[in-house]
Amino acid sequence: MAVWNTFDLEYRPAADLLKGFPSRIEIISGGALPKGGLSYFIELRALSQQIGAGNRLLNRSVRFEDAFVNVPFGRSGDLTVTVAQFRALNQIDVSRRFSVSEPLAFSAGLPPANAMTARLTAGSRPGHCR
Repeated sequence: MAVWNTFDLEYRPAADLLKGFPSRIEIISGGALPKGGLSYFIELRALSQQIGAGNRLLNRSVRFEDAFVNVPFGRSGDLTVTVAQFRALNQIDVSRRFSVSEPLAFSAGLPPANAMTARLTAGSRPGHCR
């Protein structure tokens, strides 16, 4: 088990702001359970704060970042099922891509009908499918 703790000190002279606050506490644990052959990994964001609009703290605490459990089946454990929730490794910014291709997992949505910018429409005209 590990704990990751971060404290922020933010200074914004234009907004006359000097604020110190604990910004992140993550609890990370992983391993195998002694009986049954189960293994797990959990990354829990117990505390997550940042300065938001109006220079007030925005709190998005108590959420899982990554979590999975491996469950073996059969007498010898030859088959394993993994139940998981993972974050994407990187965000995809469609305005900075080199071609019209993108990962299949990120290409299933359509832009809203009122989207007027190339960033939201991925270069297509509003109201038309690519």
